[in-house]
Amino acid sequence: MSAQRSQGRATGAADVSQQEQAFIITLRKISGRKFGEIADDLGVPESTASTVYYRARNRAGGDDIHAMLASIPPQSNRPEVGINKLNRRQVENVAKEHRDPEHDYAIVRKVRPKKSKLDEEDKKQRVDYSQWLIDKYNLRFPKLIFVCYDETLKPFGGTNNCGGKQKISAPR
Repeated sequence: MSAQRSQGRATGAADVSQQEQAFIITLRKISGRKFGEIADDLGVPESTASTVYYRARNRAGGDDIHAMLASIPPQSNRPEVGINKLNRRQVENVAKEHRDPEHDYAIVRKVRPKKSKLDEEDKKQRVDYSQWLIDKYNLRFPKLIFVCYDETLKPFGGTNNCGGKQKISAPR
């Protein structure tokens, strides 16, 4: 939803959609991001982002995020968006930057968290574990098949109580 017209001219604050206005207000209030960063994300001028924010603050009569979101005027020929129906927890959860506890970067929605590569010590430990399995059980059960894999979830067959594929994960 870019605030650019087909002629390529950047539009003003009046032409920014309700969703974009809510995006600007929420990122500024919850995340504390600068108007330049928000403008770069949306593809609008920095002055447009600041105008949208300050107009909403003036209409709301204060800095309360819910009052500011409620003060966004409906646009003509468009149904009113249910922005006001979000509770505080949902607004803060959407705007909050979620971080991976083991790594120093944000988790982006619809992107799987990155796993660090194995170092030589981890690889050696896995090889030693596999060798221990073979030494321990291969003498008593010569036809035993070993399946060793990384810690990612694998469909193993069968069904769980929810009716989906059963997921088995190796212990750490």
